[in-house]
Amino acid sequence: MKKLLFLTFVVPMIAFAQNKQDYGSVVDKFVSYYNKKQTDNICTLFPDEKSTGIKCFWEGASTDGTYNIYGKITDYRYIGTEGPDNRKVTKYKVVFSKKGAMTMRFNVNKDHKFMMFLLEPFKR
Repeated sequence: MKKLLFLTFVVPMIAFAQNKQDYGSVVDKFVSYYNKKQTDNICTLFPDEKSTGIKCFWEGASTDGTYNIYGKITDYRYIGTEGPDNRKVTKYKVVFSKKGAMTMRFNVNKDHKFMMFLLEPFKR
């Protein structure tokens, strides 16, 4: 969990139209679950292991290690999207109480599940 910021969860992208409301609700849920240390609920934001063959990296884990290093998420803001329509990546600036600003990059599928998820240092 300590290496969360550089952990990437990638599954083949599915082409579909995303809108800000779709990914905004997923980010709202992620932040709420993270701040409440509800890792099992975080896993519900990712596709089921049966359909992807990839286990949720939050499953059975604790956010305690992440909290000790990064702290609570105190703010998050939409930055924008980039890439072609079939591979659009959404970016949010996420501010942690201890570590400061990070960039969250992700893509969601038609079921509003994270298909790609990455946290990295924020660059202006």
